[in-house]
Amino acid sequence: MEQNSDSAPHLIYPPNTRYQCVKCGECCRQQWVIDVEQGCPDKLPGVLKSHIHPVDNRRQSGAVAGVIRPDPSRGGCPLLGADNLCVIHKRLGYNAKPLVCKKFPFRFIETPRGIVVDVSFVCNEVLHNRGEPIEQYQQELEELAAQTSWKITVADKILLKTKISVTYDAYLLIEEKLLSILSARQATLEDRLVAGNIFLFSLCKNIYDDERITLNEASIEKRLARFAPRHIAKLYLIAKKGKKMCSRHRQQLFVITFLTFASSALERKSRLRVLLDTWINNTKQTLNVGKIRVPVLAEPVALRRLSDVAFDAEDTSIGDLAARYLSHCIFRKVLIAQYGIFRGYNMLLLMYGVMKWLSKVFALQDGKDCVEPTHFANAIKLVERQYLRHSEHLALLKVESRAMRFVDKVFEDLGFAPLIVKS
Repeated sequence: MEQNSDSAPHLIYPPNTRYQCVKCGECCRQQWVIDVEQGCPDKLPGVLKSHIHPVDNRRQSGAVAGVIRPDPSRGGCPLLGADNLCVIHKRLGYNAKPLVCKKFPFRFIETPRGIVVDVSFVCNEVLHNRGEPIEQYQQELEELAAQTSWKITVADKILLKTKISVTYDAYLLIEEKLLSILSARQATLEDRLVAGNIFLFSLCKNIYDDERITLNEASIEKRLARFAPRHIAKLYLIAKKGKKMCSRHRQQLFVITFLTFASSALERKSRLRVLLDTWINNTKQTLNVGKIRVPVLAEPVALRRLSDVAFDAEDTSIGDLAARYLSHCIFRKVLIAQYGIFRGYNMLLLMYGVMKWLSKVFALQDGKDCVEPTHFANAIKLVERQYLRHSEHLALLKVESRAMRFVDKVFEDLGFAPLIVKS
């Protein structure tokens, strides 16, 4: 658990995380729009400055002087040289690069107990946990954190459910328990994910949102005392039976309600609309109906073909990778900060459902009849890039309150977790 500090805000590292820059250039070959901060263009000669375009009106322009857009013909940053090195870095040095490039794969999240160091799983070294412990980069990270003026901020109160909040210290106790549930090896990954949902349901039991209250650390400690190891073991057993809740009728209803939600509450090109459409395709797959279009494939795919691709939820090589990624998503606190504990965790389950479905797409693309760890790793990178870490807009659920109440109603159905996780 994170500790208090009497000194200036300190860096809080994700546990057991390794990273080493191997200059593979993959981060520069992503279809990303790179923010260029004020002052950076002044360091560049004219030929390099010509690649900086005006700020899109959707972006906050206070600290941003311009953007570098991907080169469609090259599939990445136009300043990536043929030798796989950054032209700015090679000609002018590391300090002349845009801050977002110097920071990659790191991001900084301000909390009441210090600055959380977030890492991007688009980076192959982070994804496969290779290299040196990131604590060894402390001096460099402290300098980058000091330069970063647009950190994501976590408030000193975190929404638990509807009108009920917890203090940040109380939240850390809940986070610690959630992470321990996900790390337990005696259950499969999917049983652990569903058990986390049941744990949050149980934690909220007898807390009614008829008035706005904030629970402190002592209140949460008292509630967490109910979850001794033998009680956690029971959660896994309950989760294991969750497959029985995934009847075809429930799935069909779930698809219909989310289709209604997406069409009535979201803009057609919004990222959440795209995300929900992807999840809907996932559920359609379980019903074996129709064809779908997938961004990574040129032709539509018959859902029956995808249903023939096996996904072994008990494969530890896939489960360990997924658990490490999802645990880091909890550690980085972005979903929790935006949507609250209960809603944020269920959004994470939705992301897992999307990753599971996409891994089948990648397996099909390779001509395989079973998902392999490489396919799931590619699915993590795609979800990380499109939805969780590098999306142009941080909020996935910026919709009206009526729609948000609808989402909460769906999440509060105990059948949601096994439906999205085990389908």
